[in-house]
Amino acid sequence: MNNHVCGGFDQTKRAGCCTCCGEPVYEIKAFRADSGHPLDGHPVRVGPMLDHGTQVEFLLSDGSEIDVAMCFDCATSLRPAMYQRLWRACIDRQRIAMELAGKSPNEIAVALARLEAVWPIGLLRKRREAEGMLVVDRRG
Repeated sequence: MNNHVCGGFDQTKRAGCCTCCGEPVYEIKAFRADSGHPLDGHPVRVGPMLDHGTQVEFLLSDGSEIDVAMCFDCATSLRPAMYQRLWRACIDRQRIAMELAGKSPNEIAVALARLEAVWPIGLLRKRREAEGMLVVDRRG
């Protein structure tokens, strides 16, 4: 294990990067270069998943499922006690996306209330890209 495992929940979730540690898990093709923008320096265009990347599929309390990009090390060390912090990072990123899309404060509040009403209850599977498609990740 490396020393970055699941230490980054306090940072803004970055497209194409591990939700826990922030390390790229997809090939980053372009970064945002807007000084003063909330996502300045964040990836804006990603390519294929890197060898150490995986998509972790969670079951939510309402029966729906979500995929979260993670590096293999963080996905392997993930424990149920971490699920809520991971979900919080996803909700915070959704809030930023809605603000940048020009949604009204009321629309944002309603959407976030829906997200906050559910929580991850279990990890279903890990998947990774192989030849352009997602397959079950059997590395560990």
